[in-house]
Amino acid sequence: MPKSLLARCLTALAIAAAIFTGAPAQAVAVTRSLSINDVTLIEGNSGVTDFNFTVMLGQPAYNWEVNFDIYTVESSANAGSDYIYRSEHIDIPPLEPWGGWINFTFTVEVFGDLQLEPNEFFWVEIINLVGATPGDTLGLGTIVNDDIGRQPPSVPEPGSLALLGAAGVAFTLAQRRRRPGAHAQ
Repeated sequence: MPKSLLARCLTALAIAAAIFTGAPAQAVAVTRSLSINDVTLIEGNSGVTDFNFTVMLGQPAYNWEVNFDIYTVESSANAGSDYIYRSEHIDIPPLEPWGGWINFTFTVEVFGDLQLEPNEFFWVEIINLVGATPGDTLGLGTIVNDDIGRQPPSVPEPGSLALLGAAGVAFTLAQRRRRPGAHAQ
């Protein structure tokens, strides 16, 4: 029996046992975690490439509803010129114990081009989550440069600022902290 099917059956049995014995709802611990993956694809030279982000619900929605908002967020890639901005409100209705919504695909259309540029990034964020615990609620979309002539930069470290110089050279500035009581030179 596949592990996900076994987990579904065990959860359904635990819920049925709680209902049959009259146990309080909190006696049946069901962990529902919602997460999104990262997607890395080549941009292409023209047309549109679909970046399919998978939103995964750790356990099927049996007797509860799960709601959330999902949308794209700019980073080095810009909505309108590099990809199409999307936002959506998702309602997962309560389902029977033997079935349930596990995966949802959120597609972001990325424009291909012939520009010499570094790799570009955008985010897909899940907010306003109700009915599940947040797992990884931030998906990274990496648009891989397929044009000749540029070395792609790496993903910037948190707390740093990634810049692209006039000559097309990518570099990162990191914030340095002064020692307490030290004076600027």
